[in-house]
Amino acid sequence: MTYFEFQQELLTLLQKEFGEDYTLTITPVQKNNQVVLRGLTIHRKGLNISPAIYLESFYDAYQSGSDFSQITAQIKAAYISAQPQENIDTGFFTDFSAVRPHICMKLIHYEKNEEFLKEIPHIRFLDLAVVFYYLFPITVGENATILIHQNHLSYWNTDVQTLYDLAKENSPKLLPYYLDDILSLLDPASLFAIPDSEMPPSLYVLTNSDKLFGASVILYPHLLESIAKRMDCDFIILPSSIHEVLLIPDSSENKSLHYDAIIQEVNLTQLSPEEILSDHAYYYQRNSNSITDYKASHTPSPKPSTNNHTS
Repeated sequence: MTYFEFQQELLTLLQKEFGEDYTLTITPVQKNNQVVLRGLTIHRKGLNISPAIYLESFYDAYQSGSDFSQITAQIKAAYISAQPQENIDTGFFTDFSAVRPHICMKLIHYEKNEEFLKEIPHIRFLDLAVVFYYLFPITVGENATILIHQNHLSYWNTDVQTLYDLAKENSPKLLPYYLDDILSLLDPASLFAIPDSEMPPSLYVLTNSDKLFGASVILYPHLLESIAKRMDCDFIILPSSIHEVLLIPDSSENKSLHYDAIIQEVNLTQLSPEEILSDHAYYYQRNSNSITDYKASHTPSPKPSTNNHTS
């Protein structure tokens, strides 16, 4: 059964399961890195908001042997756990004074999203882009997001720099940073294909409290400066996904590690395409309080050539 045939069969079965009070549709949803997923929307009469359930993993399960009864049961359970209980007043989104305390930011790759970014207010950061979203709670312990588009700036009568200033202020409050030594939690060789003899002495995971778009914490004001002061060193930043980064204190012991190859292997084998942030390492320097490309910062500058002439 093709993916299209699977979607149509699933839609028919689910519509019968949910009944006349529900309208079910499947639409393409543009995600990060030019990924387009098929989103199933289950809309209950009387509610103006509904969750989207992506079908790719269910098709994979079908191809692996799951039958439609198992898949429909799983989708119903997913809907029940995420279904809204009341309408949301969407009128607030036209009032910038109501929106501004909830504007947050995330990092995505610039080049992989260049076409998409034509419609999205953003700020370039190295080879990445800072984009903005509205964060609001939908259930206890669970948040939803609304991506901010260029047309929002028009009716808010604001600009991208204002969004960035607000996001830098709001994000640390709404999504505080989380830092832990990952080597104390698991065998890092299972995460990265690094021989034990080459494993760095410390490896820290840095994200936010929700582990949602947590790579953007590297932009939190004074955070990296504070971490570097506690570590008493510069550090390498591995972009493990859009949701987190890994920090490795810089030392002579880990100069030989091939970080870009490690990141690219993880991107290829461990992440879904829409979760990938970048394919190379970055470097934080205390003396300049700046983030740079790791390879560029550790490549010696060419010496000026000299021509000796004798007469």
